[in-house]
Amino acid sequence: MRLVARNITVKPAVPMAYLSAKERATEEKKELIINVYQERSSMRGIERTFGVSRRTLSAWLKEQANDLPPLEETLQPVECKKIPVLEVDELRSFVFRSKDKVWVWIAMNRETREIVASACGDRTENTCRILWDRVPSAL
Repeated sequence: MRLVARNITVKPAVPMAYLSAKERATEEKKELIINVYQERSSMRGIERTFGVSRRTLSAWLKEQANDLPPLEETLQPVECKKIPVLEVDELRSFVFRSKDKVWVWIAMNRETREIVASACGDRTENTCRILWDRVPSAL
């Protein structure tokens, strides 16, 4: 058997230019990019595909989040005959280093499977009280 070495040249990926001034102002393009993000595309992938920076996308997402209605208005109504049952769960994660543990606490309506409150912190009663205070009064 004979091995043949070949010179293979790989072209470096050319980054797509950022949006021009005309494209920057179009609401249709902005809405499309936000929809792509909501379909679980990564911010880096969006940056490469559409040429919009992660900082700009982040600003658009924060702007959109500020326009959302309060959580209490988005929850499904609770029937008077039923007593709502909440499930509380926690999961551990870390920020930057595995030594920097952060606990994410969530409260979920058992019947509707909606997340009704969340809190981040340590695994103490204090963080649990923060979560409890964030549960809407209707529940």
